[in-house]
Amino acid sequence: MDIVEYQGHDAVGLAGLVAQRLVSPTELLDVAQQIAADRNPSINAITQDLDGFARSEIARGLPLGPFRGVPFLLKDQFQQLTGTVTTASCKVLATTVADHDSTLTARYRAAGLVIFAKTNTPELALSPTETGLATKSRGPALILPSGKVSAFRTPSPVANSVMTDPAGAGFSTLLRLPLG
Repeated sequence: MDIVEYQGHDAVGLAGLVAQRLVSPTELLDVAQQIAADRNPSINAITQDLDGFARSEIARGLPLGPFRGVPFLLKDQFQQLTGTVTTASCKVLATTVADHDSTLTARYRAAGLVIFAKTNTPELALSPTETGLATKSRGPALILPSGKVSAFRTPSPVANSVMTDPAGAGFSTLLRLPLG
């Protein structure tokens, strides 16, 4: 699968391709990683690369959930993943390693999603500052009809086609329905 074909599918479509054995979870992960590697330097969306974790999950065998094999980014904000640090961009949390998955993360994994990285976040999700561990990610703002810029921004990984929707950014876009 190439990048153009990958970006032509939402998560439901990618999961369907895996279920039909037209593509493997490893192939999807390879494409997602390629897109992330190409685009992350300019958007600063990914703070933790979890490629080794993702590949070991695939090798161990993914659950037969509805999103089996779909690459997924986990927001580095109150969503613990066993064995990783969840900082919420806060220096105080920089060395705290999760000893369990949070409920939401466990459900993502049970659905078959392949977590391959954690994404940038404002410090403690309080405001878009650069005072925490990570610097501000750069995603396009929503321009309102009045010409003003909305405070709500399209998450960088979504806007730059790294993935369909990271956790915490509006899970509904992951499940978008075709029009018509």
